[in-house]
Amino acid sequence: METFPVILVNRTRLGVSSLMRFRHHNLIFFLLLTSVSACAVEWPQWFGPNRDGNILVKNWKPEFAKQGPELLWRFRAGTGYSPVSVQDGLAFTMGYRDGEDVVYCLDAETGEEKWSYSYPCGIHDFQHEGGPACAPLIENGLVYTMSRDCDAFCFNAKTGDIVWSASAQANIHPATPLFGYIGAPAMVGDRLILDVGAIVALDKKTGERIWRSEETFKATCSSPTPFELDGKSYAAVFNATGLVIVDVETGHERWRKPWRTPAFDTNTGTPLVKGNRIFITSGFDGGAALLELGEDHEPKVVWEDQDLRSRNNTPRLYEDHLYYFDIDTLRCLEFETGKEKWSEDWIGVGTSILVNNCLLTLSERGEVVFVEATPEEYRELGRFHLMGGTCWTPPAFAENKLYLRNSKGHVSCFDMRPLTKL
Repeated sequence: METFPVILVNRTRLGVSSLMRFRHHNLIFFLLLTSVSACAVEWPQWFGPNRDGNILVKNWKPEFAKQGPELLWRFRAGTGYSPVSVQDGLAFTMGYRDGEDVVYCLDAETGEEKWSYSYPCGIHDFQHEGGPACAPLIENGLVYTMSRDCDAFCFNAKTGDIVWSASAQANIHPATPLFGYIGAPAMVGDRLILDVGAIVALDKKTGERIWRSEETFKATCSSPTPFELDGKSYAAVFNATGLVIVDVETGHERWRKPWRTPAFDTNTGTPLVKGNRIFITSGFDGGAALLELGEDHEPKVVWEDQDLRSRNNTPRLYEDHLYYFDIDTLRCLEFETGKEKWSEDWIGVGTSILVNNCLLTLSERGEVVFVEATPEEYRELGRFHLMGGTCWTPPAFAENKLYLRNSKGHVSCFDMRPLTKL
């Protein structure tokens, strides 16, 4: 069995007094977390409970980083980049083996395989290792997945029985993306929203198509973002033509912002919404912009920066600041202006999630680094090396466990309880 060393790298930049200031500053913040419900500490879909990469965890602190977390279990899922989704004690991910995709259900505590389901699928390994990249979506005892060939499935989460399956792009005939279909499904009410070369809404109970967008385009690496504005539900999709926002009830297009990424004709970041503002970003020299949704069909540009390049990760938004991986540099930007507050050179590209007010970052080489989410300065709280291989998949955090995977399909689960709770 291949093993990965757990190594604490002593590069912490905070002394004892600075760490005490960090704790004191956040005392009220952590007390507020006592009202967070149990469901808020699960990770049921792409980028967590609210699909924004942010999670509140009662009484959690990054103290343990000084000694490194305990490895609880490892599992080999097969080639791919599918993030782990967790709910009700079950963890779901996907992998590729011998010409087939495999959907796995694991015991979240032990890593024991509860069930799996395989089906034929292409590997789609253009300039990377390929394999499924969709984050399973879990809701009301069902789990939804989509393959790179655009086959959608709904399973009974406990038994693995197929509730329905469908070709999500049937009768659409879009241009095939270079990397296959990567975007994760989103749920709004009774509708499963997918980007499949058109934006489609499927009935979550039957898989039947309710509507499709008026235009056919090329899908990208981005995933849909549902949001509400002025009492109506919308879905934002960042496809190859740019940002397209549709009414979830009807599929009618409400806003569009043309945005082309020169290389590979693909936009990568998942749209990030705050009120009537929406942030878009792409790698491959695609740039970034903050847009304002108004009465006009095309959103107003609040600010734009063509030098920003977020390849593998959508930025985290915390207290009106973006924490942004610009290829191999971590930057803190003002959300409303794009003004840079600080930057820190990184080792390769990175991904991140936000646990309370602590940025949990993962380098492509498998190094996990804790950074305080503050615009004042770069404050590193600790780092340790947990994985080998190429790590482009965003981490998942659920029930005080951290789930990581690499492109070869090695899934690892770590105990993230703070030292005061051990």
